[in-house]
Amino acid sequence: MPHTPFLPMIGYFALHVRLSIILNVGDGLKGPAASIFSFSLSFKQSFDTTVHMEPAAASKDLDTRKRLLLTAEELFADRGFHGVGVREITSAAGVHLSAVNYHFGSKDDLYLGVFKELFIARARQVRNHFLARLAKASPSARSVIRAFAEAVLFGPMDDRERSVHYRLLAREMTEPTEAFKLISRHAVQPLIELLTERLSSCFPRLSPEELSFAAMSLFAQIIYFNFARAKVTAITGRQYDRHFKERLVNHIVEFSLKGLEGLNAR
Repeated sequence: MPHTPFLPMIGYFALHVRLSIILNVGDGLKGPAASIFSFSLSFKQSFDTTVHMEPAAASKDLDTRKRLLLTAEELFADRGFHGVGVREITSAAGVHLSAVNYHFGSKDDLYLGVFKELFIARARQVRNHFLARLAKASPSARSVIRAFAEAVLFGPMDDRERSVHYRLLAREMTEPTEAFKLISRHAVQPLIELLTERLSSCFPRLSPEELSFAAMSLFAQIIYFNFARAKVTAITGRQYDRHFKERLVNHIVEFSLKGLEGLNAR
């Protein structure tokens, strides 16, 4: 069941009303009744602290959510959704077992949260890098392909992010879940559509389907060179330093451009 923030608010309101009744007559109570009143007051104050968080508490709450996301992302990438349990995630994150339910509602929603809040956010950063490079380049096919290749190979992901991104993507491609729809709709499709749109003006003789195939082929080629770095290094003997990445960009541009020009000339 999805996490519903209104339920604890309703419960709080009902409890607050009951405690208010006790508090209003508290001054006249003696003996055991006074003890009950004292406990009620303490409980109400504690509850108020939970509901109306101070800035430091709110910051800690956000930190807990982020730790859960990052820890779950690594574990899900390594072993898949069914290969890891909630207790293991919370233990590795150093948070209470109930934190998953509090922040996400369920393990399923935590898994989807990893894609909504981390995976798709990284894909959007790559798209923004692509757009930024396009804004500085000429509207030629060569510039479009180069801008896309550079946005991925020289893009915003660090080594950890790139590794976990690829492992999650590989798992969803071989064992798709609800997250695969999110990846397709919000991560892959926007990039393919943007690439297709920019190439269409450069190759007017290509049909929409041919342009779509070309964009997907270009996308797949660049994604492989970016995420399969260990394999590429094993084959070429080259490390992914700046010089080698520039070499790869040049290869991708020339290889893809010749193919597209050949299709357009038919």
